Amino acid sequence: MKKLIGYFQSILYNIKQNKLYALFYIGGTALTFIFVVLILQFIKIFITDYPPLNDADRIIRLDIFHNTEGRELRIAHSEVNAFMENLKDFDGISLYHNNAINILVNEQVYSSMVGFVNADFWKIYTFKFMYGGPFTKEDCTHRKAVAVITEKTARSFFNTTNCIGKKFTFQRNEYEVTGVVNNFSFFSTPTDMCTIWVPYVFDKFIPNGTYSFAVDIRMPKTENINISREKIFSAIQYYFQGKNEEIDLTP
Repeated sequence: MKKLIGYFQSILYNIKQNKLYALFYIGGTALTFIFVVLILQFIKIFITDYPPLNDADRIIRLDIFHNTEGRELRIAHSEVNAFMENLKDFDGISLYHNNAINILVNEQVYSSMVGFVNADFWKIYTFKFMYGGPFTKEDCTHRKAVAVITEKTARSFFNTTNCIGKKFTFQRNEYEVTGVVNNFSFFSTPTDMCTIWVPYVFDKFIPNGTYSFAVDIRMPKTENINISREKIFSAIQYYFQGKNEEIDLTP
C-alpha cells in the first residue's frame, strides 16, 4: 500500500513540476479518446441499420436517370402516381422532394429545409416520434395542411418540443404541427437534412425549380432481392419507352 501511495506522490510531484507537459499529455489523451469514440460512432451509423434508415439494404431510390446518349432524365411529377401503379407488392413506395424555404412563425422568419413527402415515407423511414404522429394518405388526398417537424425545429420555432397544434406559414399555406420526431443523425438518412415534412400535394417546386420527385421503394423481405429489382427495372423501362427514350440502366 505504501508503495502504491509512493507512486501517486511521484506522479503528483512530476505534474506540479511539469504542468504544461502534463496538461498537454492528459489533454491529448482525452482528445484522442473522444476522436476514437466519434469514429466508432460514424462507422456504426454508416455500416449498420441505424434509425431512421433501418432497412437500408431493402430500399432503392429512383431519382435521376440517363439515356444511352448521357442525357439526364427524370420521372415527371405529374406522372409519378401513374408510374407507381406499375409497381406492385412492395412494402412501401415513397415520394420525396425538398426545398429550402423561408418559414413564418409568429412574425419571425426562419429558413428551413422542407421535405414534400407522401404517407409511405413514414413507413420506409423509421423516425422516432416524441409527440403526435405522421400524416396519412387521407391527409394527402384531402390536402390537409399538416406537418411533422424535428425536436430541434420545435425548440427553435416555439421554444418547446410539445408543440402539437402550433402553426407556421410558408408559400401562402398555414400548416399545423401534428408530429414531432426526435433529433437524428443526418449521416443516417438520405433525406437531405430536412427538418420539416409536409404532404407532397403542396409542393410548388420552388425555389429550386426541379419538377420531379425521388421515389423510394422498400422491397419486401419475403421476396428475393433480384426479383424485386427486375420488377422495378421493368417499370422504369416501360415508363421511358412510352417517351421514346432508351435508358442506360441494368437491373
